[in-house]
Amino acid sequence: MKSWRPVGFHRWFDSFAIGLLLIFLLAAFLWPRTFSKRGGAVKASSNIRQIFLALSFYEKEHGHLPAVLSDLETSVEKISKVLVVENEDGKKGQILYLVPMEESSNFQLSDLSPETVILKAPFAIGGKQVVGYADGRVKISK
Repeated sequence: MKSWRPVGFHRWFDSFAIGLLLIFLLAAFLWPRTFSKRGGAVKASSNIRQIFLALSFYEKEHGHLPAVLSDLETSVEKISKVLVVENEDGKKGQILYLVPMEESSNFQLSDLSPETVILKAPFAIGGKQVVGYADGRVKISK
């Protein structure tokens, strides 16, 4: 029985299918690595946002910012879970609090310039630095 397909069609189709399969396998192999690097920075950003909310809550309760981030644990339950971030190598570190301790009892968030960095990830995560500003914004460097 004669086929309706032209001669050489099977060879071309097989090569195309194998090439497409290889492209998908390569993409599937590379995507998790790219996603995990970006995911760490996004998680650190989320942690900084949660800490900022806890700082706002603490300030509302006490009338000033805390001296150290661990003071938030008395006001906000389970805050210790977001105080620590991890980079892609498994290295863990605590979010840095950049308000001077001796002046924190006098400071309120409204006293600070919106461009003042008050929270920062302790190291680059996925090659990106994550910082939190006094007005609540969080920036992930490119």
